[in-house]
Amino acid sequence: MNNLNALCCSPATSILNILNMFEEAKRLSLPSGIALVLDSQQRVIGTVTEGDIRRALLQSKSLDTQAEFFMQQNPILFDAGLSLTEILEKIPLELSKRNRNSNKYLSKIILV
Repeated sequence: MNNLNALCCSPATSILNILNMFEEAKRLSLPSGIALVLDSQQRVIGTVTEGDIRRALLQSKSLDTQAEFFMQQNPILFDAGLSLTEILEKIPLELSKRNRNSNKYLSKIILV
């Protein structure tokens, strides 16, 4: 199994299952605290972080709530052929396109 699969879930995955995924990611020495939400064609359609789960729980969502109801849609994606320098140069433009003026919430970049 490709270890990256341990970070992937569907829009129907519950908060509780995503939290278990975070623990499994730690065990596999993968970035923990982030899940990639994939559609049926295996395309990334969103992300879920520990912060997203915290906000969902503060809004009285249950541990059974599915990712589609609190995931961050429209994630920033880059072509696999770009260098790290090129990606870092493009991040401000992508944040601007999404009306996000700060990158303070960007703590993880996953190349897929």
